[in-house]
Amino acid sequence: MDSGKETIFKDRRMARANTVNIQFVNPTDFNVVDEEGSLKYVGTVKKPVNCTCHSFINLNTEQYEKAHPEPAKCKHIYRAEELLTVGR
Repeated sequence: MDSGKETIFKDRRMARANTVNIQFVNPTDFNVVDEEGSLKYVGTVKKPVNCTCHSFINLNTEQYEKAHPEPAKCKHIYRAEELLTVGR
């Protein structure tokens, strides 16, 4: 994928991140929960970032990992990082 498309998709993920419900387990690990509070995914913002959602898994193909120093971030990771910077 060229860098222009990567930027567009990144911007879309960041825009959708505000709809995500995050519960922190500790300062770096988080749970993604639905409206009822049921667990959907788990992740970490500690380097290297990780999330169990399908988007994160599908974004980080072998080809992407060879071309980039860090994993691509899903909307859950963007939201967790945002909450950490603004103080939850």
